[in-house]
Amino acid sequence: MPLCGLYRQYFRHRLASPQANLTPVQQTNNQSSLHVESNLAAIIFSDVVNSTALSVANQKLTLELVNRDFNIIRGICAKHQGKVLKEMGDGLLICFPESAVKAVACALEIQRNFAEAATSLPPSHVLQHRIGIHLGEIFSINNDIRGAGVNLAARLEGKAQPGGICISETVYQVVKTHLSLNVIDLGMQQLKGIPEPVRLYKLIV
Repeated sequence: MPLCGLYRQYFRHRLASPQANLTPVQQTNNQSSLHVESNLAAIIFSDVVNSTALSVANQKLTLELVNRDFNIIRGICAKHQGKVLKEMGDGLLICFPESAVKAVACALEIQRNFAEAATSLPPSHVLQHRIGIHLGEIFSINNDIRGAGVNLAARLEGKAQPGGICISETVYQVVKTHLSLNVIDLGMQQLKGIPEPVRLYKLIV
């Protein structure tokens, strides 16, 4: 039986139609191959600012720069015990199981690293990244993750400034006593696709 509304929606949308045409044996085989776990995790969404315009101007160079920065991010994430789950065009989805502190420390190091590197690079070789972080329940489904927490992290990324970090109140309340942070309270904001307003915080990198 589905465990929650989100789970029911996932199966209704993704599996309902194909399953209707399967034999009972095929249905049993498919169900046994689907592995679902529910966990608490901090989620980072990162995104390259203005990537479409950059690609139009020089696609080859932009791809090289994105790949360069992604390799840097992967190295920093590994240092903080985070896992890059997948690339999404010019963005990354990163997971920190049960550790918002490590997620925020990682995000700060990423943005500080890029800011420092920008001082010695030609302007045409500098990319800016936005980062959003949320802590919530996620569903791990066959090496992918889904859930309201993932969606919220993606919305927070869109609220971050170029070169900046935006976190939810949930993350802030967890990390504020563990890390020395400079924050700006952005107040309650309504985010697309999120039913209730969410209090957001901007981290001063």
